[in-house]
Amino acid sequence: MPIKAIAVDIDGTLTDYDRLMDFAGVRALRKVEASGVPVICATGNVAPVTKAFANFAGFTGPIVCENGGAVYSNDMLRHKILFNRKRADDAVAHLRTLGMKVHSIWSDPWRVSEVALSLKMDEAAIRRALDGWGFDIVSTRFAIHIMEPGLDKHKGLIESLEFLPRNVRPTEILSIGDSNNDETMLRGCKYSGCVGNGSERARNAAKFVADKTHGSGVVQILKHYGVA
Repeated sequence: MPIKAIAVDIDGTLTDYDRLMDFAGVRALRKVEASGVPVICATGNVAPVTKAFANFAGFTGPIVCENGGAVYSNDMLRHKILFNRKRADDAVAHLRTLGMKVHSIWSDPWRVSEVALSLKMDEAAIRRALDGWGFDIVSTRFAIHIMEPGLDKHKGLIESLEFLPRNVRPTEILSIGDSNNDETMLRGCKYSGCVGNGSERARNAAKFVADKTHGSGVVQILKHYGVA
C-alpha cells in the first residue's frame, strides 16, 4: 500500500464546529492504526489539547501543533519548535497602541510559535494595521492566526516524520482537513482529501473532496484511497 501514514486535522474535521467529536472518523482511523498505519494529528490547536486528543483517540503518530509551528513525538519526549511568537506578540502590542481591544482565544497562553486571536475581532482591520509586517494572517472557523512566513502545516508535517518509528517518505502520506490552515498540507501531499464542509481554499487544494461532512467525510476519504 503506498500510504504509510495519515495526517488529519482535528477541529472541523474530526469534530463539528461546536468541537463535538464525530466518532465515525475516529473509529475508522483507529482501524487504520490497527493495520499498522500511524495517524498524525496536524492541527492549529496547542500541544496539551492535541496530545490529549491523540491519546483518547488511540493515535500513535507524532503531533503537529499550531499550524506546523511546533511538532512533538507522540510521547512528548522530543520536539521541534520551528518558529517563535515574539514578533507576533509585538504585533499584538501594536494593535493595542492603535486603540484596538485585543481578544485572544483561550488557548493562546500555551502557544509558542504564533498568536491566535478571537473571531470577535475585525480581521480586515487587523490586516490593515499589520500591513508591511510580513506576517501570514490565516483565518479559520475558530481563530485568526498571526504567523511568521513559512509557518504552515505541510512543513511541520514533514519535520514530524523523523519522530515516527519507521521511515515514511513525504510521498507516502495521506492528509485530511477542512480549513484554510490545511491548504498547504492538502496541496503538498501526494494523497489528500477535504471533508464536505471544507472551505473553498481547502477544497481547491485537495486531490479529493468528500460529499459527506466532518467524521463521515473522513471515512469517505479513507475509502476513496483504499485505506478503510
